[in-house]
Amino acid sequence: MDEQKLKLFAERMLSETNAAMICFNIYLGVRLDLFRSLAGTHGMTSKELAAHSGCSERYIKEWLECMTAGGYLVQEPKEKGFSLPPEHSAVLVDDNHPSYALPFVCFIPNLAGVLPLRENAFRSGGGVSFEAYGGGAREVIGQSNRSMFFHDYVDKWMPTLPDISERLKAGGRVVEVGCGVGWSSIALAKGFPGAKIDAVDIDSMSVEEARHNAKQAGVSNQIKFHCSPIERVPLGDRYDLVTAFECIHMMAHPVQSLAANQISL
Repeated sequence: MDEQKLKLFAERMLSETNAAMICFNIYLGVRLDLFRSLAGTHGMTSKELAAHSGCSERYIKEWLECMTAGGYLVQEPKEKGFSLPPEHSAVLVDDNHPSYALPFVCFIPNLAGVLPLRENAFRSGGGVSFEAYGGGAREVIGQSNRSMFFHDYVDKWMPTLPDISERLKAGGRVVEVGCGVGWSSIALAKGFPGAKIDAVDIDSMSVEEARHNAKQAGVSNQIKFHCSPIERVPLGDRYDLVTAFECIHMMAHPVQSLAANQISL
């Protein structure tokens, strides 16, 4: 047995365990609004953050020290406490920033919550419904790529399809398979005010939230949301663009699902 290889692998397992554990502390920071409370300040003591968040100072103090030891926070001079660097704030707090990545970390606790169901699925050959993951999964998936859609979809991706862009400017039609809470459709609608979009998703709560988001964004007149499997939704005539951003990897039978509804281009 190669002792050096053994040692390195054991260290790797400890490192990955520590990384997983710190994800739970990051998740607590999100749910308790601790990162957001620290953002933009010159520092807060454990007493100040506890008072601001309504949490126990004992736990807040341990959380602050853990996050500082992990390099997420910075310890300021004693009277100022702890602060969140602006670069870290962009990644952890600013959901409009292109580097915002917090939702990916928050997926870890969410996935952990359904491990018993996934274990049963491995044994039975069945599956785990999207609903079983709870509202947290919907929130995480919705926020994970939101900034990417708003920064890249219209400004970077669509210029690579100039003919389709021209059609959408002239009032073209789009169908989005697996629209989730609607951010990609909303971003496209805002970029092409004349386009009409059929947005489809199987999860009723996601569709309900998508309708709300579209209304808030002022584009609900451009997007028609359908709560249905794609193979069952009654779509209209030919489309200029068909997208499927966040769903194919979640389909049990993706080829059959997409082939069942022959969408014309």
